Amino acid sequence: MEVREAAPSDASAIAEIVRELVGAFGERPAPAERLQAFVAAAIDGRSGLSLFVAYQGGVLAGLVSMAAVATTRDAGLFGYIDDLYVRPAFRGHGVGKALLAKAITSAEARGLCELRLATDGADPKLLSFHEGAGFRRSGAWLVRPVVRDWSGRRRP
Repeated sequence: MEVREAAPSDASAIAEIVRELVGAFGERPAPAERLQAFVAAAIDGRSGLSLFVAYQGGVLAGLVSMAAVATTRDAGLFGYIDDLYVRPAFRGHGVGKALLAKAITSAEARGLCELRLATDGADPKLLSFHEGAGFRRSGAWLVRPVVRDWSGRRRP
């Protein structure tokens, strides 16, 4: 398995797996051109998002995205893991663990004060996975959309 920071050659495979991820939640993905432009911006550092990929047998098996976010509480930056996705065929083989380890190593190298991710805790196996990587519950996240989505519709 190869786990590394995303490169320009990964852009179309990343866009494909993101469409798969969004579809798995029953949501409609951004149009292909918009998604590919966003992925390209992330890869070349223009979006503030870091993308890490895992390939197994030449196939993109999973990805993790992490954004650095300012926090007044710690007078620094924390890393927010937005997406950690492993394709179903590759689950249970250490891909998610390797991707999360890569994000943690990157966060440490960048001097981020902590990593955060959101989960509802409904899946005990997923919660155990995150706890095994050193994550602990700390309150709850509430989200209030304030902008329109990619299609111009107001988010619910």
